[in-house]
Amino acid sequence: MLATGLSGLYSVLPRKIMIENEDWHRLTPDDVNDIRELTMFMNSLEFCNAVVQVAHPVVKKQMLEFLYHGFLVPVMGPALLQVKSNCFYYTFWIANDKFIREKRS
Repeated sequence: MLATGLSGLYSVLPRKIMIENEDWHRLTPDDVNDIRELTMFMNSLEFCNAVVQVAHPVVKKQMLEFLYHGFLVPVMGPALLQVKSNCFYYTFWIANDKFIREKRS
């Protein structure tokens, strides 16, 4: 269910993100909040992360497998190979940047 939900939210993300600042290097929370579809996607990722953080180890392992095999590999994998579409690249790094920063703190 979670992987399917993420896939659905991912499929409606804008295909192009217009950034007017030349010094831009990553989206801020304000930028994310300005893009409704991206906000919904990030909220879903945050929910998945929160559930995994408190889940029993067996449930955690199963959820991570569902996310990996149901979303990361079939959806994000091919998207990252699409050089023509920057949206997929940006979305991937937005999500990863957020989780990396959370793990470091």
